[in-house]
This record gives sequence, structure tokens and C-alpha cells, in this order.
Amino acid sequence: MKMPLLEVSSLSKSFDAVQAVRDVSLFVDRGEVVAVIGPNGAGKTTLFNLIHGEVLADAGDAYFDRRSLVGLPTHAIARLGVSRTFQVPATFASMTVRESIMLVLAAHGGRDAAVVSGMLVADTTSAELLARLQIADLADAHCGALAHGDAKRVELALALATSPRLMLMDEPTAGMSPRARRELMQLVVDLARRNDVVLLFTEHDMDIVFGFAQRVIVLDRGAVIAEGTPEAIRANASVKAAYLGDSA
Repeated sequence: MKMPLLEVSSLSKSFDAVQAVRDVSLFVDRGEVVAVIGPNGAGKTTLFNLIHGEVLADAGDAYFDRRSLVGLPTHAIARLGVSRTFQVPATFASMTVRESIMLVLAAHGGRDAAVVSGMLVADTTSAELLARLQIADLADAHCGALAHGDAKRVELALALATSPRLMLMDEPTAGMSPRARRELMQLVVDLARRNDVVLLFTEHDMDIVFGFAQRVIVLDRGAVIAEGTPEAIRANASVKAAYLGDSA
């Protein structure tokens, strides 16, 4: 029987008296683009933090390619092939875009970062990533000075530099204009398909969710309340009551 690339089993996490994630089980198959949606406070970011090792689960487990992730540090999870982007772009503010990509490439490849400094300009892998993300003109710009949309693209380049098989994206289009959102998400999906990367993302923009996700998982108060195709989720009465509203 073919196993999913990611399988989450009865995952739970509480912070004091607040149960942020409650007995969540889900799966993501190879080749899929899956969205996780829900109102603010539904547990979406905490779920991603549990899968990627930023937070330790109280109960349950998450398996990537049949290997348990619970208890592993984030760098070990990244080396297995799971990358992560955040609601607020996480970049190296004091470094240039090219230097940031080279640093991640060096760390992922097990090379000494000091050796890399002399080959920044010539490195073909960093040049390819800059071109793919359409940020070659920003190669020598400092990350801390980037516009929000450009920072999102740089963060995506950093995530792709680890050669992931699964990418967790927490609100990848937050803070962007409607046109920029669609352009970035189309770029992400195209790159994922080209590089055989599975996408699991959270998003509040339902146009993005229904336009790009093959399957949607809905969280409310830390628990999964629905799962299915975009069409099924759009028509689900429980989802409408909890999140989408009558206009969805």
C-alpha cells in the first residue's frame, strides 16, 4: 500500500489552559497541493510548528516518509526534506540576497560557509534560484531593505535551496495585493511541480485557496472539522458556519 509523504496522527498541543491543536490527523500525498484554512486562532501555525519542530507535541506524532518527526530539531527535519516559510518573511536582514542563498546552500550541503564567501558570484545554484524566483536584479540588495513582496520571494528561494520534498508555507501571500498574490502562488505551484515538491500551505485568501489547492483541510478551535476538494469545502455547512460565511 502506498504511504502518504506526510502523515499526522492524533497530534495535540496545549499552552496553559488553551488547547491550540486537538487530536489532529491528516495526510498529504506525493504530488499534492493542500491548503489548511480556519479562522484566526484555529491552530494552523501551531500545527506547522509541531510538524517542523519549532514546538514539541504533547501527544501524537507526525511522520515524513514513514519517519517520525516529533522530538527532532528543526535542522534535522530540514535535512530530511521538509522546508518552511513564515507569515512574516524570515530572511537574513544584514546579508545580501545572494549571500543569504549561498549561506543556506552551504549549510545544506555541509560545506564550510567561510569557503563559500569567495564563490558567491560564480555559484550556479544560487544564480538559478535567483532567476527562478525572478529576483536576479535584487541579488546584491540587503534583505533588510527589501519590499514585502520581494522578501517573500527571497524566503521562498531560501526554502528551495534546501532541496525540499515538502514545503510548509504559512500564509505565503499575506500582505500582498490581489494580483501579486496570484502571481506569487502561481510561481510557487509551478516551481513545486517542476521540482517534485509537495505543498502544504495556510491562507486566508479564499481565491488563492480555491484557485490552487487540490484539497482543503479546515481547522476550528484546534480540531479538523472538514476535509475535501475545494468544491466540497465551499458547500460544507459546518465550514460556512465556522469560517466562510454565507458569502463563500
